[in-house]
Amino acid sequence: MPVRVPAPVKGLVENLPAVTGDPLGAEWLEGFVPTERGIRVRGGIRRAAYVDGAVKSLHRFVEAGNNKFFAATSSALYDISDLNPVHQAAPASSGLTSGDWTAQQIGTSGGDFLIFVNGSDYAHLFDGSDLNPQADQPISNLSYDGCTSDFSPGETVAGAISGATALVAGVVTSGSTSGTLKLGTVTGGSFQDNEAISSAGGAAIVDGVVSPASAITISGVSTRNLSHAWVYQNRLFFIEKNTLRAWYLPTASIGGAALDLSLAGVFQKGGSLLFGATWALDSGSGLDDKCVFVSTEGEVAIYSGSDPSNASSWSLQGRYDIGKPIGKRAVMRAGGDLLIATDDGIVPLSEALQRDPAALSLAAVTSRIRDTWDKTVLDYGRDVEILKWTQNNLMLVQFPGSERMLTANLLTGAWATQGGWRGNCMGEYDGAVFVGRDDGRIYQIDDTGEDDGVDIVAQACMSFSDFGNPTSFKRASLAKVAFNAYGDFAYSVSISEDYRVQFPSAPDPLPDQTDQLVWGFGNWGNKVWKRKGANPRQGRVDLWRAVSGAGHVMAPVLQVTSSGFEKLDAEILAIDIVVVGGGRVS
Repeated sequence: MPVRVPAPVKGLVENLPAVTGDPLGAEWLEGFVPTERGIRVRGGIRRAAYVDGAVKSLHRFVEAGNNKFFAATSSALYDISDLNPVHQAAPASSGLTSGDWTAQQIGTSGGDFLIFVNGSDYAHLFDGSDLNPQADQPISNLSYDGCTSDFSPGETVAGAISGATALVAGVVTSGSTSGTLKLGTVTGGSFQDNEAISSAGGAAIVDGVVSPASAITISGVSTRNLSHAWVYQNRLFFIEKNTLRAWYLPTASIGGAALDLSLAGVFQKGGSLLFGATWALDSGSGLDDKCVFVSTEGEVAIYSGSDPSNASSWSLQGRYDIGKPIGKRAVMRAGGDLLIATDDGIVPLSEALQRDPAALSLAAVTSRIRDTWDKTVLDYGRDVEILKWTQNNLMLVQFPGSERMLTANLLTGAWATQGGWRGNCMGEYDGAVFVGRDDGRIYQIDDTGEDDGVDIVAQACMSFSDFGNPTSFKRASLAKVAFNAYGDFAYSVSISEDYRVQFPSAPDPLPDQTDQLVWGFGNWGNKVWKRKGANPRQGRVDLWRAVSGAGHVMAPVLQVTSSGFEKLDAEILAIDIVVVGGGRVS
């Protein structure tokens, strides 16, 4: 009998008994992205930029006509806005000690700014054109050359002739022996051109004179201790690393005197603050917004009001438990809710207010993939990052060190895994998403037909089914695939039996197809004309193919191989199989 198996639009489903399954779910889904109609083959990765060292975080600055993109390693910050995959980017700030930055943009009367904090180095402030360290002193530039040993932030530099001294707040190297020192207030005179300068670790020759760089300071707390930043009610808030103390600045300001806010008397489990966020109940920004503080032990404190220094304008709404969070960037706003990644899954904050902590995993948006989530968290569950890619209707979850990224359709909640999109971190820039890796490469994802020269193999095993007859031994002999696609592509269909997920060898890719061939040019047999339909939504049902499988329960297995520069435009809708039933088995 012919049986139609729809594409697994619900994605991976692991929270149902295997013997019942979900006819719209999958046992395995790698390299496919669930849509509302089927599953599409993911795009590959393309080299976009590279830096010197493992990429630890990516950050964007958005301003009309002036978007910027930054990459961080353990020792430097880089401006990679030009996305040059050939030439290594030059550091915008070097001599750093951590790449675990959080960056927060805020608009003021003076323009838009992006502030970086990592709990180890001085905060950095980008004003749309220049990146400068931010401390409790104004910052000046002093160029140097003839460097024989490196300077480090936090040292004091002194002039051999002038006797001038200043705090080294930052360093920007421009060559092996030259660069620019970012200095605090200069005392004891003025540095002279061509004089020798030295610090506890550095030595060089002055090349020019001191010039102003940034007058914006933060006092009251050392910015080296600030590990996380966010905006609430147009006010910058910070977490002080390894404490239960937060700090905040005046409204609509990126500098000034910071005031402290202790939560030591609020949290009951100890630990320290990990991150904070704004909970916008109406999916926008307004007076009903709440300020959320999250601890390393999984406690959440929710406040309302606009001024923590005024008791009549600041009040604690409640303290709740959510499970231990697994990263300070593992949080995402979704409509009027806040999603937080924890050991027990990605939990909507609204559910924490209504459920016992032991029942939160049942309400997690990851409940369908509980097994995959638990195993991935056990193996790689720290410094996790969540990103909402609105343009592609995807939630992306990156586990540093893992071979796979987890993805979910924002509209349907359908999960899948994407091996080629792995990385340490990710960031969105001009509508595209990029991942950073240990080799210093930054890759754009979902962009081409292959993974940096390696074929993509997308694999799906649908849910197992007894096709209405659980006691009968069955045999599958034929299968055909229904899909939407612009052109031909390489795929294979096979059968897995009796709850054993098995993948045969992947199909060989077709010759690289293109619609940009010019007659008389190109290598014969290397590229072929792409066959395009007038309307990809018209779809196509391919011919029957022979398959072989026998068992009490079966599941069709689909593999698609993609290669070449152009992204494969293929969406699988269903698989039909011919199943012949045997006699009843006692």
